[in-house]
Amino acid sequence: MMLTSKTIKGEEAHALGLVDAIVLLDELIKTAKRNNLGSRVGLRKEAKASRMLSQSDTSKSLVHVFFAQRATSKIPSITDRGMMPRQVNKVAVVGGGLMGIRIATTLILNYFPVIVKEVNENILQAGINRVKVNLKSQMVKGTIPLEKFEKMVIARTMTIRGRILST
Repeated sequence: MMLTSKTIKGEEAHALGLVDAIVLLDELIKTAKRNNLGSRVGLRKEAKASRMLSQSDTSKSLVHVFFAQRATSKIPSITDRGMMPRQVNKVAVVGGGLMGIRIATTLILNYFPVIVKEVNENILQAGINRVKVNLKSQMVKGTIPLEKFEKMVIARTMTIRGRILST
């Protein structure tokens, strides 16, 4: 039906209570008039269903999420004082795994100097290679020119347990 996009026959719809009656075309208007309960009955039924929905846990959760989203832009002692964000000069990423390297690549593409800290030199070297591959793929796509690619590769710093490596 609506959620599954499945069509159903009239008999099944009647059995599910989706239609009041199955009649021939000639009797359709008469049957509709006979089954008409009036607008007040419909409004009462709608009001009852609305009350039930508004008191459900799902509704309360959705209202909470709605107001929580609005509250994130109003942080006491921050947004009301007109504070400005600090300038970011360098970003450190802990871990040269898949996620860390993707974060580092994104930062490098946005011209941030990046430090990637890793505990193992082999993992760090693999991370360096992944950064180069990621940047090269952006260059091949035409997102960045060759000169910027070379500057980006040089601009990052990799460390192992605090020891800075030249890359």
